[in-house]
Amino acid sequence: MKQLLLLFIIHPLWAAEPVVSVDVWSSGSLYYSFVKDKETGALVSENCLAQREKCEAIKAVLNKDKVKVSEAERSGGKNPGAVVCKKDYAGEILILKNNAGAESAFCKFKDNTQASASDLY
Repeated sequence: MKQLLLLFIIHPLWAAEPVVSVDVWSSGSLYYSFVKDKETGALVSENCLAQREKCEAIKAVLNKDKVKVSEAERSGGKNPGAVVCKKDYAGEILILKNNAGAESAFCKFKDNTQASASDLY
């Protein structure tokens, strides 16, 4: 009986899903939580986890091999992911900072989900 009880107690430990690491980025007083998508490895907003199949950010990341950015669209050192965000998804570009002070561009989609611009191209 003690062995069965011990197995019941230990089972949830080895069966549990791995803990998701959350990265917090900010712009002024606005804070955004991001996670690495398990399938794509892309940095997407935490709100994509609840409804992954409906998340516009995930859809855009999965579609990145099909997007095209011309030389003219990249002129002047433009971020290709930011170009894709605006051109293909009518998204809003967010420049956010992490806790270390590093800046990065993110795309905010119509459904209020976000993805790192570098993961869109």
